[in-house]
Amino acid sequence: MEGTKPQTQSISYKKVTYGGINGAYYTATTTRKSGSDGVVLEASKEANKTTGRATHRISKGIHDKHGPFASALHDDHHTSTLHTSRQSMT
Repeated sequence: MEGTKPQTQSISYKKVTYGGINGAYYTATTTRKSGSDGVVLEASKEANKTTGRATHRISKGIHDKHGPFASALHDDHHTSTLHTSRQSMT
């Protein structure tokens, strides 16, 4: 196709786990994808069996201007969701 540029992607993944003889009690992962068009998608998950809390945060935007969507799983298994919008003051 004429005028079409190939897209490239960069993907990074991090995982941290702490545990003992009874298995893992804390796990955190972060995945970040960015394209040559400047779109960035980042997802973070964290689970702590000691406190019974878990969170999941997703951010999407262009370059470094993105707002998070976050959800947390509480002790009573109720999920709360938060969306924040960050705007540039230029």
